[in-house]
Formats: sequence, structure tokens, C-alpha cells
Amino acid sequence: MPYQSIKRAIVVPNYRQPRPGAESEERFEYLDDVLHTIAENYTRLAREVIDCHNQIQVYQFVVAPAAGTLAVVWTAPFFDANYSAFGLPDWNTTIWYSAKTTLGLTFNFGTAAPGGGGNLLVLAIR
Repeated sequence: MPYQSIKRAIVVPNYRQPRPGAESEERFEYLDDVLHTIAENYTRLAREVIDCHNQIQVYQFVVAPAAGTLAVVWTAPFFDANYSAFGLPDWNTTIWYSAKTTLGLTFNFGTAAPGGGGNLLVLAIR
């Protein structure tokens, strides 16, 4: 779901307003309809914000000394495995990932982490 869809306005339909001096039941039904619509709109908006948050995840991992791989587990799993991941290690190496699932993936390093260990910045986008 595109981020721009979150910016949609919350619109309350033009319900038939109760006539002046109407019975309290008619006024109650009108207010109930309006409040129900507002609640539905805010619930939908909250779901869209959560969906957007789950589409971009950023992490920093510590890589053990001499490690040739790093298994990564997302704190918020993706709905499916149709996402891209980018890793930026802080030592000179090639990097690629394998075993990608909704829960995480494994980063592989062409040159193992240095003796003091390393850091890996990860960006996952869906």
C-alpha cells in the first residue's frame, strides 16, 4: 500500500440530519451513525499506518569475529517474502543474502568479519 494513501482525508458521509425538535431516538440514531463512520475511518487509517511501518525496516547488527554469515530475524515479520534487503558491512567484503523468508534471511560475506568483529547495517523494504 503506497504511503500516499495514508494522506487521504477522513470523510463523514452526509447523513440525513434529524429535523428540529425531533425525538431523542432519531437524534441518537443520527449521532450513532456519524460516530460509527468516524470510528471505521480511524481504524482504517491506523491499519494503513501500521502497514506502511512494516514495509521499511532498518537494523544494525554486530557480526562476530571471523564470521562468514549472519542469520537475521526481523522484529516485525513481513507478510510475504517479496521484499528487498540491503546490507552494508563496515569492513571490505562482498555481501549477498540467501534463505530469505518472511521471518528473516542469512547474509553471507566473501571475506569473514575482522578479528575484532564488525557491524552490519541492514535495510529491508517491501
